[in-house]
Amino acid sequence: MQELVGKLIDLDSAASESVRVIEYFDALMQHGVGVHGLVRAAAALAGTVAGAQSARYRLRFEASGAVADKQSELVPVVEKATDSGSVWLERDGAAHSIDSMVIERLALAVGLVERRADGGQSAVEIAVDNAHSAAERKSAVSRLGLTESSRVKVLIQNVSKERTSGRNGIVIAGCGPVRVSIVSAVEEPTEFPAGVGTVVAPSELPSSFDLAVLAYRLTDVENPRIDATELGLLGLAVQALEHSHAEHPDVLAVLKLDARTRRVLRALSNGASMRAAATEVGLHHSTVQAQHAALTQQLGYDPRSGAGSSRFLLADLLARLQS
Repeated sequence: MQELVGKLIDLDSAASESVRVIEYFDALMQHGVGVHGLVRAAAALAGTVAGAQSARYRLRFEASGAVADKQSELVPVVEKATDSGSVWLERDGAAHSIDSMVIERLALAVGLVERRADGGQSAVEIAVDNAHSAAERKSAVSRLGLTESSRVKVLIQNVSKERTSGRNGIVIAGCGPVRVSIVSAVEEPTEFPAGVGTVVAPSELPSSFDLAVLAYRLTDVENPRIDATELGLLGLAVQALEHSHAEHPDVLAVLKLDARTRRVLRALSNGASMRAAATEVGLHHSTVQAQHAALTQQLGYDPRSGAGSSRFLLADLLARLQS
């Protein structure tokens, strides 16, 4: 299949795009993704709102994975019937070239999922998804063998990371398909990268899931494990500001810096001395000292001061989500 995709890219970009869509949905089906996840995946792939409805549900998700605003002015531009309802994409304007293939594969996938005996979603998918009612999540939690007195958290890892625990599955997040595991409060990931959610009661699993996804997106080579609990209020601030302040001057300023400079600033903003920061990034302390002076002027604040440290750390986290 990969060889075929390569040949099609040279021959016909539209055809290669279609093959990629087919591969995408085939992979989701192989991982047992349910209806909610498929609609989220379609929204992410098309970069706009996707929806599905039947006698049992009506779903609308934004490209970010969030539940779509019911008051949206977007209208369906591509729609297709399924055995029990319909699926569609909404846009402000004309349909895009990829839309018809996305909706074709979404309709096929939803139809197949709805024929599954379990109703189309795993207990893990339902338990971590705030789009489901409290009653539906409570039922899913019970199927997972958890009680309200349990203390659990969500681990997010790459879909290729296999786990033997029964409390795991593939879920579509804003960043694409991820492996979700619901584990005890003390269990830690053994494979990386991994995002770790906050410890919660089972009824609050959606909040742990959201923060675990955020933590996973912040992982990199230097930080293969990010724990949302360690981020504390910073994690909640990043969640709140990501979409509304992605182009804030503080964020744009950080995005202009190279990786080594950002490492120096992280060390300095975390309270490291000039010498310690220099050792950490392999520079002479006098070089770091000169950089600090120049960067303080460039950023418009001192990253070693109390307020400056907070400004840089928040801007750096928001910038990492765009990298």
